[in-house]
Amino acid sequence: MQHHTLRRLAWRTLLLLTAAPLSALPVACGAGGGLPLLPSDDAGDAGLGEPWTGEAEDDERNAGWIGGPCEAASSCVHVQTPACLQGDAWPGGACTQPCTRLCPDLDGPHSVTFCAEVEGQGRCLSRCDADLYGGDGCRPGYACRILPRFNEPTTQQPTCVPEGWEAPDPTTACRAALDDLGIIWAPWDYTTQRDDDTGLACTIDDPIRVSSPINGISYRYYNQDTSAPLAVTCELALALHRLGDVLKPRRITQVLHIGTFNCRPVSGTQRLSEHAHGNAIDIWGLVDDDGQDYILERDWEHDTTQPRTSQGRLLYDVAQQMYQDNVFNTILTPNYNAGHDNHFHVDLQPGARFIGYGPVQTSRLDSGEDGCGVTPPAP
Repeated sequence: MQHHTLRRLAWRTLLLLTAAPLSALPVACGAGGGLPLLPSDDAGDAGLGEPWTGEAEDDERNAGWIGGPCEAASSCVHVQTPACLQGDAWPGGACTQPCTRLCPDLDGPHSVTFCAEVEGQGRCLSRCDADLYGGDGCRPGYACRILPRFNEPTTQQPTCVPEGWEAPDPTTACRAALDDLGIIWAPWDYTTQRDDDTGLACTIDDPIRVSSPINGISYRYYNQDTSAPLAVTCELALALHRLGDVLKPRRITQVLHIGTFNCRPVSGTQRLSEHAHGNAIDIWGLVDDDGQDYILERDWEHDTTQPRTSQGRLLYDVAQQMYQDNVFNTILTPNYNAGHDNHFHVDLQPGARFIGYGPVQTSRLDSGEDGCGVTPPAP
């Protein structure tokens, strides 16, 4: 089945003039691409069908759906808890529903949605969609502005609001924190992708490209000689800064990785990996200031809490401290399963607190991440 690929609007006010194309960036292990159909905070799933594959007439776009025109709440026939934003400030009206953080999405010729603040309340609005509307991705009388998420101002998305709407400062609290830490970053002009097999949408909150060094640590793809910017969420960039506090006392200066963003589901499931949200990195090895490397596939010692070699002990200790210091929410080691035999998978899955390292596994919520390993050549 072919799925329509929604090319979401660029954050036009935040374009990175020198940004490399996505194809030039390392991606996480595994394959696929994927927009999750996000659940509503208040009403559960929206009864979603197949992703839209055709063209839409003008009167079909967002008809009866969030962001579409309305004369009354009854016009919003596809909305679970419908309301109609009206008055001179909302030309032609705009269907919406209350939200506390997330909003539902719907298949067909409909925009992906976003929970933003409207007059002090959380309201679902349509994200900018150049495929659906052309131009800046909004219906006539509306313009694309970067808005913070309601109750989560560190996350922002390009959203359709009435023309003349005063856009807030696009610098999120997370990005301000990066600046305070001296981390070099730039906006990532991410266009939402869909996984080919599931049709799920790989949405990314606060996407950025972050450059090395991060807290004294350089990040480079395992088979490259130089570092390149990482395509990640802003929050993952902050986590990498925390990782530097774990690595520097051990004289580690480089992290060798096998990818961050990759739009794909967890193997054998209909659920997206954290890689699909730019919220994970796979660590293949480490290098210290003497040039000594520590390669997971070669040096990790399985099924023991007392590694015998210095390389095995360092890798084990790093995994333990990443967990103890809450650097990441999920940490999967080579002991977790065969698919992770050559890397640490670490991510920021919301609500997770899990380390999979063999004889003892501590968790409050299983990450559900699969093994997606690659087989790099021997170092």
